[in-house]
Amino acid sequence: MSPAGYHGKVLHIDLSARRAWSEEPDDRFWRIYGGGGLLAAYYLLRETPAHIDAFDPANLLILTSSVVAGHPYAGLARYTAAGKSPLTNGIGETRCEGPFGVALKGSGADALIFHGAADRPTTVLIEEGKVSFHDASALWGRTVNQTVDGLEAQFGADIHTAVIGPAGEALVRYAAIMNEGREGRAAGRAGLGAVMGSKRLKAVAVRGTAAVPVADQAGLRTSVKEWSPKLRSGAEGMHKYGTSGGTPTHDKMGNLPLKNWQQGSWP
Repeated sequence: MSPAGYHGKVLHIDLSARRAWSEEPDDRFWRIYGGGGLLAAYYLLRETPAHIDAFDPANLLILTSSVVAGHPYAGLARYTAAGKSPLTNGIGETRCEGPFGVALKGSGADALIFHGAADRPTTVLIEEGKVSFHDASALWGRTVNQTVDGLEAQFGADIHTAVIGPAGEALVRYAAIMNEGREGRAAGRAGLGAVMGSKRLKAVAVRGTAAVPVADQAGLRTSVKEWSPKLRSGAEGMHKYGTSGGTPTHDKMGNLPLKNWQQGSWP
């Protein structure tokens, strides 16, 4: 039985060998590694050789959910992308909100771990936990929106996508992974779009309806009902201005990383 909040499955996808396998860690594992960047760090430290270049096929690209992320409730639509960063040569982690995080949870897996590198541009499609590999040569060189249009024409408009554009293909070290096409949702830190490009992984497309067990479904619904108006009110600035909408608040808190954290707000 899966632990509450999880499917209890990690899906490994080897792009070099074009094969996939599932790992089902025990309950103790999920209690220690709650998902997100922590779970990703565990696999990076365990399976990534020391001192490799971020564009080495041995680098892992990890897309992961968590005990709370990805459930179809207000405020929980998120996933994490991680790998060795081409910008810092350390662990790179970035997060993104939106439907892709919910779709990842619905795939039947809590994390996708991409190994190796494809020999040609590739799309990985995950449907109800099953993995298939598709040639993406016709999409290579296309912009994000053009890529998503092509994917929806190929697989149907109900898929959810994480893709790269020309910057990721060209290994620009700050390239982002873009989600849901025209919505402009970016997993934007640490250059993980370039890691995706180094693996010749043009796109990840997900479709799934797997429900996740929740320990107290009624309590969760009550909490969501209570917090949804507060989230909506608090997120107005972020909705209108993006991440920069939070800058005035952090300035008042003294929480801006100015001069490498020597000061926390502007005079």
